[in-house]
Amino acid sequence: MTSQHLYILLAACLCGGIGVWVRLMTDSGLTAADVVACRAVGAGIVFTIAILFVDKKYLQVKLEHLWIFFASGFICFPGFSGCNFVCINLSSLGVASLLEYTAPIFILLLSICFLHEKLTKYKLLALAASFVGCIFITGALEENIPLDLPVIGFGLASGIGYALYCFLCKLALNRGYHPLTVTAYNFYFCALAALLYTRDIPLGKLTVHGWIGYAGLVIFCSFMANLFYNKGLSTIDAGQAGIIATLEPFAATIIGLLFYNEIISPSKMLGMGLILGSIILLNLKGE
Repeated sequence: MTSQHLYILLAACLCGGIGVWVRLMTDSGLTAADVVACRAVGAGIVFTIAILFVDKKYLQVKLEHLWIFFASGFICFPGFSGCNFVCINLSSLGVASLLEYTAPIFILLLSICFLHEKLTKYKLLALAASFVGCIFITGALEENIPLDLPVIGFGLASGIGYALYCFLCKLALNRGYHPLTVTAYNFYFCALAALLYTRDIPLGKLTVHGWIGYAGLVIFCSFMANLFYNKGLSTIDAGQAGIIATLEPFAATIIGLLFYNEIISPSKMLGMGLILGSIILLNLKGE
């Protein structure tokens, strides 16, 4: 396992804790849209400070490449988040999470068709193992919730949107942009989209615990997680990165046990084992 694989794993683990930080913010009275707007603005500020500290040249992008960042940050990022929130409201967290975790399938298809990445038996086996693992971890099949057309539509749209976001990030990285640049511009455009929708950043509603949640969401789940992910994505296949990132529900399950005393059922343990197995498969023969 290379350092680039570890970057993706770290990003997945950090994103696995997003529920802890978001819950602290929503307990303060913020809506899902408010959280997205606050997150994007806060992350954009942090990335700007980091770039000014490291090297100002990372703020420079070519005009002909601006569409990539607009599509990933303004359309895909808030798009897949919004579809996921709608799917949760129409069904449940487990079902919405499972449908969003179809993203690695679409990432693999996009990377094969447009980035000319290789499709190997190890990738296929790892993809199947990780998706089945997500089924068991989310517990979606244990819930008696009808999967009608709107639920499937919004759920798959969140997966496709996330896949397009990852694909566009890889496209920007292939153009020679630094991970700091790619991630910063994604959040700049996401902040613009979120502010056009909410027209407000309701930070005044946050309690002390809400501010702790906001700090954690921006620093760990936005700045560090996205930077690590794009750092790893810069040198490994997008399809491979998408599969490794399914470690996120694994991490979320562990965090749920540690912070909320949630019970890990046998089916969740099986799912966690399958996800770990998929990562091991990707490392066989340099895959």
